[in-house]
Parts: sequence; structure tokens; C-alpha cells
Amino acid sequence: MRTNWSSNTLWEESFGYSRAVQIGNTIEVSGTSASEEGKVIGVGDLTLQAEYIIKKIEHTLVEAGFSLKDVVRTRIFDGIFLIGKKWKKSAFVFI
Repeated sequence: MRTNWSSNTLWEESFGYSRAVQIGNTIEVSGTSASEEGKVIGVGDLTLQAEYIIKKIEHTLVEAGFSLKDVVRTRIFDGIFLIGKKWKKSAFVFI
């Protein structure tokens, strides 16, 4: 049985997006950004953004009966981003 876990964002209504999709004892979490109600969380602080994203994912996992200990793979995109007029390397946060 398939269960869609909602984040109650406008993205879901506009694009058919779900925070996570669960089938049986497997859950796949969608791409997650550091935003809340249209505001970017931790502007200029990539570590804070990463921590916020992990907490956001953890909330959905717990709601679905999972935990961060159940995670077997993550994808964190690392790169150099243009922020304002300065190039900054992205931060790493490990779980």
C-alpha cells in the first residue's frame, strides 16, 4: 500500500509533490529545501540550512514511524554557489 506524507506546502498543490512516499517498510523522501512559508531559513548560513533540512526530514520520518537511524542513503548536493556577488562553498552536516 502506498502512503503519501504531506508537508502541506504550496508545492504539493501545484506540482503533485509529497514530502515522502512510503510503500510497505520503505520510505523515499523528496528533495528538501531550507524554506518555510515562502521564507528561506538561514540565509547565508549553509550549515544552519542543512541542519534545518535534516530536522524537517526527521519530522516526516517520525510521523511515518521511522527515524534517522533507518536512513540507509542520503544525497547532499555539494558545490560552489553564487550568493550575492561572492562564491561560497556549501557546508556539510552529517547525521
